[in-house]
Amino acid sequence: MITNEEAKLLYEDARKLIETGSFEEALEKLNILDRERPNSRRVTYYRALCLARTGQPALAKACMAGLTDRIEPEALEKLKQIIAQVEADSKTAEVSNTLPAELDKDSQEPLTLLEPNLLQIQSVIPTSVDTCTITVTIRSGIFRVGDSLKLPGSGGREEQAEILRIGTANAPLYFAREGMSVPMLVKAQPTQLAPGMNAGCRHHRRTQKDTTVLVMPEEHGPVIQWDESLQTAERLIKREDFSGASDLLNAYLQEHPESVLANRLIAELYRNAPAPIGDLKKALDHAEQAYNAGGFSDPPTVYLYAELLAQQGEKNKGLACLERLYETVEDPHARNALAERIRQFRRDHSLGVLWQFSDLSGEVLFETADRNQLIAALRESEILRNARCRLDRVGAWQDAKSLLSQTIPEIAELYGINVSPAGNDSGRKLTLAIILLVVGLLLAIVMPILFQMF
Repeated sequence: MITNEEAKLLYEDARKLIETGSFEEALEKLNILDRERPNSRRVTYYRALCLARTGQPALAKACMAGLTDRIEPEALEKLKQIIAQVEADSKTAEVSNTLPAELDKDSQEPLTLLEPNLLQIQSVIPTSVDTCTITVTIRSGIFRVGDSLKLPGSGGREEQAEILRIGTANAPLYFAREGMSVPMLVKAQPTQLAPGMNAGCRHHRRTQKDTTVLVMPEEHGPVIQWDESLQTAERLIKREDFSGASDLLNAYLQEHPESVLANRLIAELYRNAPAPIGDLKKALDHAEQAYNAGGFSDPPTVYLYAELLAQQGEKNKGLACLERLYETVEDPHARNALAERIRQFRRDHSLGVLWQFSDLSGEVLFETADRNQLIAALRESEILRNARCRLDRVGAWQDAKSLLSQTIPEIAELYGINVSPAGNDSGRKLTLAIILLVVGLLLAIVMPILFQMF
């Protein structure tokens, strides 16, 4: 690996050599630069020029292909002319060797800038005919699963290797960013990769998360609004006059079909009423209508909808609704109350505990609900040990060491913390109680004998 200053000096030396006609020497320096700083358009241009001037027009063309849409059309056309003249006549002394003005106008752009996303390969282990496990150090930017590594190929062509996994099988990470050293599983033949090679990143085009089609209350009018009819219906439900409440709410919904409160109240009615009025399917249908009409921001509506989903076997969907509400709540007290409700929902529906890890940016790096996978991940990855952690996707991020060592003895051992299990404390107390009892019995036997002797 060369430093940024060394790279800048190499580039300046190469340009001077080109100006004096020393194309072979310039090409050697440019090849080093291309390995260290792949995909620089100016380095690629000069490599193509040197390849042409050293009698390698075919390689020059292949190198030039990496400049398409990356330099001004005038500069690209000038390079094509140079290569064409080399192919037609090997005596090209009159051909200009300098960088066209169209490309040279940004020559003050610092060469010290790295590729926005750049890594260096430390080791390569073939895992199949077309996949490899590589260990990399991220020098700049961020890499995610699904992105492709941009690799320097033969003749200046760019090759790509899709990132299939970041981290290990036990600790698959969502991303890797600058400063991290991690293993990656990539789709590439072993001959494409080598230790010391640098690679850029072509981000996979990600569709944004499905945007909600739900109607925001402020866009659709006062859908979350009480009036006298709804208050009367609520009183009837509380008095268990389900028939009267049903008639009132159905009539109300004929005029206000998108009323969040009317749909929520009738959903509660169908959930709580006995047959023939009670109907869980109808309850879920109306709760969903209330949610979609703007109730996704109304806690009672979300709570009801989540519970009805869970009763119908869609507990994960119900949990997702609660988590979505949590992300929109700003008041700290309300967030704490909702966090506890989410934890209770997970306990009530046997969803277990979810551990999340993040780096300092707050972006989720890894998560699992599998305790064994958690322990294995921490054993294998120093990154996770140094990360922050929280439980069940709610609450504040905490130091992973202090949070996990309190509850999981195996993890405390990984951190070198000697935690005495609560059972041992109980055992010591029991042992002490037995000893005291024995001493008491001995004293009860010995004391009368001593009194008789004296």
